[in-house]
Amino acid sequence: MIDRTIICISDKGYKIGFTSRFPYFLDKVEGVYETSGEIISSSSANSIGENYQGTHIPKRSITIIGYMQRDTGRDLRQNLYRSFPRRTFGEYHHYEGEIQRKIRYQVESVKIVPSGIYHKFMINLICMNPNFTDFEFTDVSIGRWKALFHFDLIIPFDEGFMFGEKSESKIEVIENPTEFDWGLKVVLEAHDVVTNPYIHCIETGQRLTINRIMPFGEVIEVTTGLHNKNIKQITPTGFNYRNNWLTHDSVFLQVGYGVNSFRVGAEDNENQLSADISYMREYGAV
Repeated sequence: MIDRTIICISDKGYKIGFTSRFPYFLDKVEGVYETSGEIISSSSANSIGENYQGTHIPKRSITIIGYMQRDTGRDLRQNLYRSFPRRTFGEYHHYEGEIQRKIRYQVESVKIVPSGIYHKFMINLICMNPNFTDFEFTDVSIGRWKALFHFDLIIPFDEGFMFGEKSESKIEVIENPTEFDWGLKVVLEAHDVVTNPYIHCIETGQRLTINRIMPFGEVIEVTTGLHNKNIKQITPTGFNYRNNWLTHDSVFLQVGYGVNSFRVGAEDNENQLSADISYMREYGAV
C-alpha cells in the first residue's frame, strides 16, 4: 500500500486530512498521476496530413475517494461540507514518500453514499492551472552583503576583523528538468543611484530592462509568473504598479527547460545593485 497523505486547506481557513486511517480513510485519489495535452493542428485543401499548431494543456480534475465510519457519520459529513463549500478555492497538499507537491483548486462537488457500516465519500476538485509546485520558493541572492559578525566575538590582535563581505557574482544558474516554464520573482535594491537595471538570460539573449534611475534605497519587485507579470515599486506603505517603466523590447523572462543563466546588471553603477531571486518549481504530475 502506498504511504500517502492528502491535506486540503480551504481559503476559508478549514483544514482536513485524508490518510490510511480513519476518520477519513483514503481509498484512492484520481487525477494526480496523469499528464495530458490536446494537440492543435490544422489542414488545408490539397494538403497531406495536418500542420502542428501547438499543444493545449487542459485544466486538471482531482477526485478524492474514501470512507468514514457510520456511527460518527453526521459530524464527519458536516465537516466535509464545511471544508469543501462550492464556489470556493483552496490548496491541495500531497505527501508520498519524499514527494511533496501542492496545487490550487476550486471545489466542484462533494458526494457521500451510505454503504453498510461505512459512508463512502467522493470529493471532486478542479485545478485551473494543472501544474503542481513545490511547497516553498527557492531563494538566492546576488550582490548582497554577508554578515560575518557573530558572538562570541574574538578579534585577533594586530589582524583586525571583517564585519561582512559582499558577493561579487552577478549570475545565477537555474536548471529546469521539466517541460514547463517557471516564472521568477526578482527584488532589486539600489544601494546608491543605479541607472536602468536589467535581468538578462544568457542562453536565450532575452532581457528585461527597467527604464528608471533608481535612487538610493529604492526597491523594485519584478514577477514573471503565468498570471503575475508585473513591475512593482515597493514603498513603506505598500507598492505601486510600474509596468510602464519597462522598455519596449523587454521580455518577462521564464525559466525554460535545461540550464538558465540569469545575469542581473545595470547601465550604470551596477555594483550598487543587489537582487534577491525566488522561483518555485512546477511539475506535470505527482
